[in-house]
Amino acid sequence: NTSDAMLGKVNATLSQERFKINTEKLSLSLNKQIIVSEYAYPSTDIIIGMFSFFNNEVEGYPLTPNGQKEWLIDFLSWCNEKSFIAGTFYFSPEFYVFIWAPMALFNIFGNAKPAFDAFNEF
Repeated sequence: NTSDAMLGKVNATLSQERFKINTEKLSLSLNKQIIVSEYAYPSTDIIIGMFSFFNNEVEGYPLTPNGQKEWLIDFLSWCNEKSFIAGTFYFSPEFYVFIWAPMALFNIFGNAKPAFDAFNEF
């Protein structure tokens, strides 16, 4: 629930599980494949401002550069295994400015973070 997320009432692990269940249900009800757009996972918990609700980690994926990479590998693996997922689009991988920097796949110098290598798996 986006409203709960905006209010900081988020269990990120439960939210991810709901996403997986609801994505499949949506695909079945529409009889269409789904494209997952505007997803991201942070590499640190220092997100402030309107995106601070992203400071909630998914169980097993710490808010670290390697946690970001492992989450992305597992998320892309899940999407790749599901025939109802047609594709994915990571949200603003290059936007390493202030409040979105933890979600970006590049640092302030334009160098790729470890999570960028997740795409090599596919």
